[in-house]
Amino acid sequence: MSVHWSRLVLLLQLALWCTLGVVLVRTAWVCDDAYITMRCVDNATNGYGLTYNVIERVQAFTHPLWALLILPFHAIFKSAFWEMISLGMGFSIAALVIMGRSIASKWAWIALPIIAIASKAFIEYATSGLENGLSYLLLALFVVQWWRCQMERGQLLHLSLITALILLNRLDLLMLVGPAFALACWRARSWHNLGQVVLGFLPFVLWEIFAVIYYGFPFPNTAYAKLGTMIPQHQLLKMGWGYFADSMTRDWVTLPVIALGLAVGFLRHRQWPLAIGIALYLLYVLRIGGDFMSGRFFAAPFVVALLLLGSALEQDWRRWALVAIPACLLGLLAPTPMLLSGSDYHVSDELILSPTHVADERAFFYSGTGLLHAFEGRKMPDHDWAKEGFRMGNGGAKVMVRKVIGMTGYFAGPSVHFVDPFALSDPLMARMPSIYRVEPRAGHFFRRVPAGYLESVDAPVNKVSDPILRKLYDELRIITRGPLFTVERWRAIWTANTRNSKMDDLRYLRVPADTTVQLGTHEPLDIRIAEGSAWRLLLPPAAREIRFRLSTQVGCELIWMKGDEPMEGIIINWQDAQKYNVPKGATAIALLREGGIYYAQLVQFMVD
Repeated sequence: MSVHWSRLVLLLQLALWCTLGVVLVRTAWVCDDAYITMRCVDNATNGYGLTYNVIERVQAFTHPLWALLILPFHAIFKSAFWEMISLGMGFSIAALVIMGRSIASKWAWIALPIIAIASKAFIEYATSGLENGLSYLLLALFVVQWWRCQMERGQLLHLSLITALILLNRLDLLMLVGPAFALACWRARSWHNLGQVVLGFLPFVLWEIFAVIYYGFPFPNTAYAKLGTMIPQHQLLKMGWGYFADSMTRDWVTLPVIALGLAVGFLRHRQWPLAIGIALYLLYVLRIGGDFMSGRFFAAPFVVALLLLGSALEQDWRRWALVAIPACLLGLLAPTPMLLSGSDYHVSDELILSPTHVADERAFFYSGTGLLHAFEGRKMPDHDWAKEGFRMGNGGAKVMVRKVIGMTGYFAGPSVHFVDPFALSDPLMARMPSIYRVEPRAGHFFRRVPAGYLESVDAPVNKVSDPILRKLYDELRIITRGPLFTVERWRAIWTANTRNSKMDDLRYLRVPADTTVQLGTHEPLDIRIAEGSAWRLLLPPAAREIRFRLSTQVGCELIWMKGDEPMEGIIINWQDAQKYNVPKGATAIALLREGGIYYAQLVQFMVD
C-alpha cells in the first residue's frame, strides 16, 4: 500500500472516530432510573449508607460496581449529571478501542465507529447514566481475554477477574458470558487453576458477603420486585416478543448485527460458546418480558456480536464494507438516526410509547436531561421531576408515595422517605405480587400500598393491618433497620433467604377488594368508584351475560374472577352500554384502573 493511500486511510479513521465522539456528545442524556443509584451514592457520601431511604438498608440498584465506581467521583465533585455522562462516555469509547486493538485490522478502525453510530441501542445507553458503558468495556475485555485463553496458558486468573466484575456490574450478564467462561475453566481444569478462579472471583464474593451482612439479601431489591410478580409466563413471553418487535421498529441495526454475530459464532471454529451466551441472553430477555426502555437489553449482546463479526472479517476490506455500508445506510434510514440527532431530538408523543408499552426513553427525557441543553446554560437536569423533588425536600413532608423515584428522590434529599409502588426501593412491596393488569408493562409492576403501611414507615410500631404482610414486615424491619450483628437479625436473615417462597400466600393481593357486593339477576346496580377504592362484585350462579355503562370515558379494566384468582381481563373505555358473556367458572368481577388507581365514576351493572 502506498504512503499516500495509508495517509488517506489514517485520515478517514481519525474523521470517523471524531464523528463518533461528536455523536456521543450530541446524544448524551441521563434517564430517571439512573438517579435512583445516584440517591444511594449521595446518601453514602453524606454518611447515611449506600441505600435509597436512610432509615432502611435496601439495595435499590442492580449494578454495584457502577455505583462503587461513581462513589469517589461524587464524593469529590457532587455533580451527578456530569459524572454519569463522562464515565459512561469514556467507558464506551474505551470498549470500542479495545475491540479495534483486538481485531488488529485498519479496516476495523474504520468500520467499528460506523457500525456503533448506526446502533441506536449502543449509542443511547452509552451515556444514559446506567451501567451500560461499563458493561461494554468489561464485555470487550472478557472476549479478548477469552480468546487469549484459547491460545495461552496462565490466563484464567485474568478471565475470572473480568467475569467477576461483569457479574458485579450486572448479575444477569452471567447468561452472556457464562458458557464461554465455563468452557475455559473446563479446558484448564486443575487444582492450581481452581485457585486462580477463586482468587479472580474474590471481588464478587466480597460484595456478596457485604450485601448479606449489610442488606440482609444477596440479590438487589430490584430482582425481587421484577421477578416476583406472579405474572403468568405466557404473558411475559408476549411482552418479551413485543420488546424484540419494538427494537426492530425503532432500531434497524442492533438486532441484525446480533443475528450476524450469532451466525458467525456458530459457524466459526471455537467461537460457539460466545454465540451460545448471546442466544441464552436473548432467551432470558424474552422470558422476563423484556424491558420498558427500548433497546437497553440488546446493547450488551451487540458488543459481543460485533467482536465475533470482527474475528471473521479480519483484514479483508470487502467483508468489512459488506457489513459497515449496509449498517450505515440502515442507521440513516431508521426513524431516529443517531448521526442526525441534535438538541431538538424528540418523537411524537404517540411514538414515544409503542403499542407494546416500550418507550423511547431518550425521546421522553432528552428535553430535560440532554447534554446539549447543558451547553445552552441550563442547569441540568432541567426536568419537572427534579423540580418536584426540590419542592418535596423543602415541603416538610417525611413520607411520600411516588411511582417515579429517580430525579424526584435525588433532589428531595435524604429527609424524605419514598414509598415506591413499583417496589424498586421498597423491601415489603418487592415481596408482594403485582396487581393484575390486562396488558402489563415491563418494569412497571404496580403494588398497592398496604393499609397501615404509610403509618408504619416512620414509626417504631408496625401498623400494617394485613396479618401475613404484618408478619413479613416485622421480619424485614429487623433485617433492614435493626443492628447488624444481633442473633435476632441473623435468624431473620437465615429465615428470609432459605425458606420456600410465601408468594402464593399473598396471591389474593393481585386483585384487591375493599368492598364486596352481591349482584342480583335483572336488578340494576349503580356503584360510584371513588379514587383509591376497590370493588369485588359477586355474580349470581345463573349469570350468563353482564351489561354495564360508564359515566365517563376514562376507561378501566374489567377482570373476571374465579374465587381469588383472576381468569382474564378486558380493557373497557366506552360510555355506551356494553355486553359480555360471563366466562365459564367465573364467580365475580373486579374493576381496576391503572394498576390500582381508580377514577371516581358511576358504573351501572345489569346481569342477565
